[in-house]
Amino acid sequence: MQEHTPLVAGNRIAIIGEHEDGTPAVLFSSLGNLWTERALNYTDDNGVMGILTNLPNDISYDSIEDQFFIACANGEILSLPSCSKCNKLYTVTGKDLYGINNSENTLIIVGADYFVNTIKIR
Repeated sequence: MQEHTPLVAGNRIAIIGEHEDGTPAVLFSSLGNLWTERALNYTDDNGVMGILTNLPNDISYDSIEDQFFIACANGEILSLPSCSKCNKLYTVTGKDLYGINNSENTLIIVGADYFVNTIKIR
């Protein structure tokens, strides 16, 4: 797996990246010895179920709701709450997203062509 910089959040370590076949991957660990891959099934903002195909570029953690947000190619944000069946995918732009961070109630996202946006999450 090709991976990005890990994120340490609470009692978990998260790594985003891609498998050798180019499909997206998200793995979690508590100590870094044993890793568990998270299923990337989701429901989109139109209620349609699917599986993430765009690559993850950055990850952020929301401690208030205990969920991760992943900025992906093609303007998608994937939310990964503790319930693996509750994953949601949102399309916020047609541009690739490269950075994501949150500040209490707001996501801050950045992407290609100087794209910057904030999104209220509560």
